[in-house]
Formats: sequence, structure tokens, C-alpha cells
Amino acid sequence: MKMRDIMLAALILSLARHEAPAATEDDNLIKNGGFEETREEALTGGGHFLQALKDGCDFGAELFAPVPKNFDQFIGKPKCFKVVKGSAGKEVHSGGKALLFNGFFYIQDTLTVKNGNSFAVQYYAKGDGKTRLRFVVRDAERRETSQAGPPKPVQVTSDDWTLVNYTLDINDEQAYRASILLEAEGDITMDDLRITESEKKPAPDAKQP
Repeated sequence: MKMRDIMLAALILSLARHEAPAATEDDNLIKNGGFEETREEALTGGGHFLQALKDGCDFGAELFAPVPKNFDQFIGKPKCFKVVKGSAGKEVHSGGKALLFNGFFYIQDTLTVKNGNSFAVQYYAKGDGKTRLRFVVRDAERRETSQAGPPKPVQVTSDDWTLVNYTLDINDEQAYRASILLEAEGDITMDDLRITESEKKPAPDAKQP
């Protein structure tokens, strides 16, 4: 009896060790919010990317520059746009990459939206300047009908990572899709962008507009 009990206990322990962990669903609507996945843009030949950035960013003798894989297009002429690498908690908030930028740009992620939706926006930023994320809301014909976002950019003046957290409400009866526009005035490094559909209010200790 004793040997049988020991064998039974060993079998139970073995099953426990190999039990699959409970599945957790990541509800982040942004596929590359940490900017870890990148592609390369040519810094030669006079292309749009180089023309937009050559006066503001120093890429040294590099022929190609890494950009976030979900980068779409610039709005206007940005002064800087550069993937930075470093240690978590220092140059980057987590992972191995973050994004330093000064200007306006769209990412490729678009969201299906409707009137009355509410979205929680969260990201980490550091540097000296202002930053904001807005939704450009469009109807079923892809015409811009409204924008959703803070009326003023968030001021960031610290070399420490600062949590920025607020809610975007869709108040547009024609709303169908939303493009995501990121902006920075001054040199701002951003990391760990997260957007979720939510009705919750911003955390009280977060940096808000």
C-alpha cells in the first residue's frame, strides 16, 4: 500500500508539472505596440523617408534605417523618427526597442468603431516635449468625419519613463473606421503603446492631458 501511494503521488506531481498554463488573451488592439518588429527604409536615393528626416536625425553612414513594421506614413515633415535600442527601464521601457520621434505619423493599425465606443489608451514616454495619440474617424466611404483625442498634447519633461493614460470616446454617428495618428513636439521617446476597448476611467496616478 505504501509503495502504491508513493507511485500515485509521483504520477500526480508529474502531471501537475506538465499541465498547460491557462490561456490568456492579449486584448491590445495594436499589433506592434512595443515597436519590437521593424523593417528597413533606404537612406539613399532621395526617397520620401530620407527627405523627411535628413535634417533632423543623424543616421551616420548607415544606408538603411529600421522603422516599426506597422509604420504607415508621415503627416507634414517630421524632424526626427528613429528606432532606439537599449536596456529595459533605461533607453527603452521594456523589450529591446522604443521609438524616438518629433512630428506626426500614422501607423498601419486601423480600428473598427461605432458611435458610443470608448477606448483606453496607454503608453510610456520620456524626453522633453509634448505627445498625443488621436483617432481620425472615417465613415464607410473612408471620408474623415471627426477626430477623437485629448484637446491638448500631454506635457512630458522627464528622462524617467512616464505613464500616459486616457480614454478616447467616439461621438460620431457616421463612425466606421479609425486611423491612429501619433504626434510629438520635441524629442519624445515612446514605448509599449496599448489600446483596448474599455469603459474604465484613466488610472489616478497616470499622466493625463
